[in-house]
Amino acid sequence: MSQDSINQDPVNREKGSDAYKNQVELKYQLYNSLFLTLPLDAVEQASLLLPLLEEAGSKGLEEGQTPLDIIDNFLEVHRPGSNERERSNFLFKVIQYVERQVALVDALEDAALVDVQETETANRLRVLMERVERNHLEEKFSRQLDKFGARVILTAHPTQFYPGPVLGIIADLAQAIKCNDVARARDLLQQLGNTPFYNKEKPTPYDEAIQLSWYLSNIFYPVFGEIIDSLTKMPGVNEDIASHVLSVGFWPGGDRDGNPFVTTDTTRRVAEKLRSNILGCYHRDIRELKRRLSFSGVHEELTSIEQTLYSELSGEVEECFSSIDEILARLDKLVAIIRDQHQGLYLDLLLSFRRKIRIFGFHFASLDIRQDSRVLRNIFNTVREQTPGLLPDDFDQLPEAERIDKLLAIKGEVDLSQFDDALLLDTFECLRAIKDIQKRNQEAACHRYIISNCAGALDIATLIALFRLAGWADEELTVDMVPLFETIRDLRSAGESMKFLYEFEPYQRHL
Repeated sequence: MSQDSINQDPVNREKGSDAYKNQVELKYQLYNSLFLTLPLDAVEQASLLLPLLEEAGSKGLEEGQTPLDIIDNFLEVHRPGSNERERSNFLFKVIQYVERQVALVDALEDAALVDVQETETANRLRVLMERVERNHLEEKFSRQLDKFGARVILTAHPTQFYPGPVLGIIADLAQAIKCNDVARARDLLQQLGNTPFYNKEKPTPYDEAIQLSWYLSNIFYPVFGEIIDSLTKMPGVNEDIASHVLSVGFWPGGDRDGNPFVTTDTTRRVAEKLRSNILGCYHRDIRELKRRLSFSGVHEELTSIEQTLYSELSGEVEECFSSIDEILARLDKLVAIIRDQHQGLYLDLLLSFRRKIRIFGFHFASLDIRQDSRVLRNIFNTVREQTPGLLPDDFDQLPEAERIDKLLAIKGEVDLSQFDDALLLDTFECLRAIKDIQKRNQEAACHRYIISNCAGALDIATLIALFRLAGWADEELTVDMVPLFETIRDLRSAGESMKFLYEFEPYQRHL
C-alpha cells in the first residue's frame, strides 16, 4: 500500500482520530484533574473560572463588545470588589494556567505520537524502501539518492519555543505518560507549575541559539542517526551516499536580517556552542558504547577517545582532534578488530555512531549567515567612495553584465582603519570570521551567505566583491551565495536572474 493510499484511507484516518481521543483527549482529562489537585498558588480558582471567561469572551465578541469591556464585565461579576492589582494578578494566573495546559497537551501528543500518527505503518520512507525492494529497484534508488539532499532549517524565532527548563520537563513528562507512571507525572506537573515560562530579561541572540540548540541534541541527533541507519541497510546505499542525505541549517547567531543585534562575536560564540554540543553528544554515545563493546583492544581505545573528547569539553585543550578523518580512522581500526576477533558482536552500534560523526562532523549544523541586500549594497558603496580606483567612474552607467564583470574582477583587501561605521566594520569582521569557523569546524560549519531581498545577479556579485575585499582569495571562496527573492517584482525576474548567472562566463568559477 502506498503512502498516499494510507493517508486517504478513511479507516486509517478514523484509527488516527480514535487514537488521538484515547491517548490525548481522555488522558488530558486525567492529568489535568491531577494538576488541579497540586498545591499551586490560585491554580484551582483560575481553572474553575476559565470556562466562564471563554464563554463570556465568545458572547461578548458576538455582541460587538471590546476586549477591555469583556474583561471588565467578567471581573465585575466574578471578582467583585477586587482592586486593579488583584485583577491583574488573577488574569496573570489565568495565563499561567493556560500555558501549562498547552505544555501538558504537548507532552501528551509527544507520548502518543507513534499511535496517533501511525509512524510504524504510515512511514513514507519505509513504504518507499519496501517498494524499492519489492520491485528490485535498488540500483536506481541508490543512484537517485546519491543526487538527493534535504536540509532542515532552524530559523531564528525563539518566541515559538519553550525555555530550556520547560523543554526538559515536557520531555520527561511525555516519558512518564508513556510508562503510565502517574506518581512521577504528578511530580513533574508540580515542577511545571513552579517553573517560569518567561525570561526576566530579554534573551540575547546567543540565548536564542542556546534555546534552539536543545532540539539539535535531543531530537535531530538521534532521529537523523536512525534514518541514515535504515538507508544503509538498502543494497547499494553505502555510507558515502547516506551521509549527505540529511543536514541541518542553523540561523540563530547568523541571521543579521532577522535580528539586528547579532554581531560577529555572537556568530563565533554560536559556532563554538554548536561544536561543544556535538562533542557532548559524541561523548555521551561513547560512554554508552563502552557498556557493550567491552572487548580487549576495543574498550581501551573507546576510553581513550572518550577522554580526548572530554579534554576539549572540560577546557583542558582547545582542539581534541585535528579533523573528523582522525577520529574516523581510529573508529575504523575498532571496526576491523570487532569483525576479525569478536564475531562482529555489537558492530552495528559502532557503525551507527560512526555514521553520526560523518553527518554532523564538528559543526553539528551549518551556521547560515543572512543579511539584507540593501545593507550589503550600502556597505559596498561606502567602501567604493573611500577607495579611489576600485571601480571605473562610469560604473553606474555600464550595462549590468559589464558591472557584474567589474565587481567579480575586484581583488585586494580593503583597509578598514579608514572607516568608523559599526555595521560596516562588523560586516567585514563577519566575512572574515566565516573563514576562521571553517578552519576550526570544517567547511560545512559555515558555508552559506543568504541575501535577503535579493534583486538579482548584481547583488550576488556585490557580495562576492565584499568577500574579496575582506581578504578571501578567489580559490578559497568556499561560500555559497544564496539569493532570497522576496518582493513580487524580484520573484517575477528570479528565473531570468538565475539563468543569467549560470550562463554568465565570468561567474562560472564562483558556482
